[in-house]
Amino acid sequence: MELKNIIYANLHRILHNLTTNGIEFEAFYNALDTDDKRADLFNLAEEIDSELKEVQKSKLAGIIHTDFADLLGHLQRFLNSFPSFPANRVSEAIVLIYLINLLNESIDEEVSLDEDYDVSEFALTKLEKEIYQRNYAYHDMSSLKNSMVLLDFSNTSRIATYFAQNSIPKELIIQLLANIGIEENPLELEQYVLANNELADKPNQTRSALCIHIVKSGKIIHTPYDYDSNPIVNSNRIVNQEIKYQQFDDSVLILSEYNNQNDILDKYLRIYHLIENFMYKFPLATLEKKYAGNVFSIRDFQRMHDVVSNNEITALKKLFTAICNENYSATHKFSEFIFNNWTSVHPTIIADKDKIDALLSYLRVENTFDSIDETQIPSFISKLVYAFRNSLVHNRETEFHLTHDSLLNHPQIENTAQLVLEKFIIPTIEEIVYYLIIERNDLVWFTNPSIKLFDEN
Repeated sequence: MELKNIIYANLHRILHNLTTNGIEFEAFYNALDTDDKRADLFNLAEEIDSELKEVQKSKLAGIIHTDFADLLGHLQRFLNSFPSFPANRVSEAIVLIYLINLLNESIDEEVSLDEDYDVSEFALTKLEKEIYQRNYAYHDMSSLKNSMVLLDFSNTSRIATYFAQNSIPKELIIQLLANIGIEENPLELEQYVLANNELADKPNQTRSALCIHIVKSGKIIHTPYDYDSNPIVNSNRIVNQEIKYQQFDDSVLILSEYNNQNDILDKYLRIYHLIENFMYKFPLATLEKKYAGNVFSIRDFQRMHDVVSNNEITALKKLFTAICNENYSATHKFSEFIFNNWTSVHPTIIADKDKIDALLSYLRVENTFDSIDETQIPSFISKLVYAFRNSLVHNRETEFHLTHDSLLNHPQIENTAQLVLEKFIIPTIEEIVYYLIIERNDLVWFTNPSIKLFDEN
């Protein structure tokens, strides 16, 4: 196909349909409910027709048209004022104009618009599942048909920004011009991939290859989910300057790193590390108090090590059991506080209780929402906290793997995991860790700054 036809044919067709000569124009014009709207549409159509004539002059002269500023303004007004215009392909026209401008910047003056280009190897495929990276281009210099371009037609200004910030070779620009605005292939306001046309009927294969290109370039395909709430801490949890908190310097540093994270999954792993730290510290603090300054033996350390090394979930349950017996406030223990938080999940936060039960089943927590009473809270909260941790750090085929996709858009439970994590687990753990650090307790506080390993005298 001649380059001049690649550049102008699809754009001309779309613009012509927006003029008074367009096949859909008269019916749409007559259906408008006010004279002002009809006048506005007519004037816009005339202005677009005038600009189209100038574009045609450039084609006849064998040059690339460069003065698109007024036409872009008219098209944007048309898009904003008459979004229901039938066969509305204004977004495609705007993208074609961006591409023509790019092509003009990337080719030599000696290039003839009469030159033929093969545009049969590529096709546009709609992404059935969106990618967070809205626009992207990969140019394979050794094999052009192995190149890929992602475009988001729902936001043409974002495409323009990507074009301005990223160099796209003329070979790919030409392929895009040939595939956008095709008469029999109107594009929706979605993401499309320009790829080898042999993949046109293989959308999953196309998406997977594109995703690898994107992550290989250091960008992301998942939709991040930020947890930007400040830590939830009981207002009665007062920091006392007279207390020696330095024994928790490492824990406070972890909390600082936790605050620095934005993504909810990264934050959860950070605060779980702190719970894990307390899980190991709990038996050591118990042992330290038991000996109260007397000599520790190797056997004591071995027994302490066995407590946490044999079964992590057992050690975690012992910690949470002890925490649940602590006073959350003057009138409530932590078991009641956690239980009340759990019972408020349904229906206030999650209306469909079956989705909560399904999540628990995916996580292999052998409970249902209704089966949990206050006496079961230590066992339940330890299993739930541990299961969320495993679902993040394990990636076994037989386990539920928590990713941003399954967190927000699971095919069965939708965003149930996100709501349970954000509204129940994280706030509960925040209350626990700040209690353990700020309030003197027998669980993770040491009485002495050192342990005695032998009698000096």
